[in-house]
Amino acid sequence: MTEKEILAKLNETVGDILDLDELALSKEMTAKDVEGWDSVATVQVMVAIEQAFGIRFRTGEMAAMQNIGDLVERITGHLEK
Repeated sequence: MTEKEILAKLNETVGDILDLDELALSKEMTAKDVEGWDSVATVQVMVAIEQAFGIRFRTGEMAAMQNIGDLVERITGHLEK
């Protein structure tokens, strides 16, 4: 799966959870840049991402992610295993 495909799937997944039709994630964005993405939503978003991609993040991995680019890199790493 390419980075572009991962970003598209993230847009769809996060948009569905946060009920945002016009979401356009970029690698530089953080949760603070997305309307409605607060600490409670983070749990829902991460669970949905794990389900959408068929992966599981370790707690330390999630804590280390600083932006969408980090998330894309982690997803890529899991998909390559």
